Amino acid sequence: YQVAYPDGRQGFIPKEASRPLDKWRKSLKQDAENILATGLRLNGIPYMWGGTSTKGVDCSGFVRTTLLMHDIIIPRDASQQAYKGKRIEINSDFSNLEPGDLLFFGKKASSGRKERVSHVGIYMGNKKFIHSLGWVHVSSFDPSADNYDEYDLNRLLFASRVLPYINKENGLNTTDKNEFYQ
Repeated sequence: YQVAYPDGRQGFIPKEASRPLDKWRKSLKQDAENILATGLRLNGIPYMWGGTSTKGVDCSGFVRTTLLMHDIIIPRDASQQAYKGKRIEINSDFSNLEPGDLLFFGKKASSGRKERVSHVGIYMGNKKFIHSLGWVHVSSFDPSADNYDEYDLNRLLFASRVLPYINKENGLNTTDKNEFYQ
C-alpha cells in the first residue's frame, strides 16, 4: 500500500502489515481501561524530547501516541492538550478524578505571570498516573507508595476530562472527523 505522511512524503508498507482504516476504527475501544492498557505497553520507553514513537517519547508525545492508538487525535504539546476536554480542579484526596483524565503540571500563576503547563500524564486511579519523565513509568501521589512522586505532586496544576468529549465541542476528534485521513 502507498501511504502519505503528514509532511507530504509518500511511502509504502506491506499489505499484511496493514488493515483498512474502517476495520481498524471498529476494532478499537475508546475507554479508560483500554487506553491505560496501551499506555502501560509503552512502559519503560526512554524519554526523548519531541519523540512520538517506541524509540522514545516526551510527556505529550506519550499522551498523543497512546490516544492516537485508539483513533483519538490530540494536539502535540502539553500546553495545547490542556485546552481539550473539561478542566477539572483537583480535590486534595483526588476523589474527583477518573481513570483516563489527563493531568497537567507546571508553574502556578503568580503576580504578573500566567499559569504555565509544562508536563502531562494520564491518571490511572488510586492516586497513580503514567507519564514520560526520564522514561515512561507509573508514579503515585500517595506518600506511602514506593513510586511516590513528590516533585510532580508539588507542580500539579489541574486535570482535564477528555474521554466524554470525543468528537464534541472542545474535545478531541477521531480520524474520520479529520480531513487529513479522508
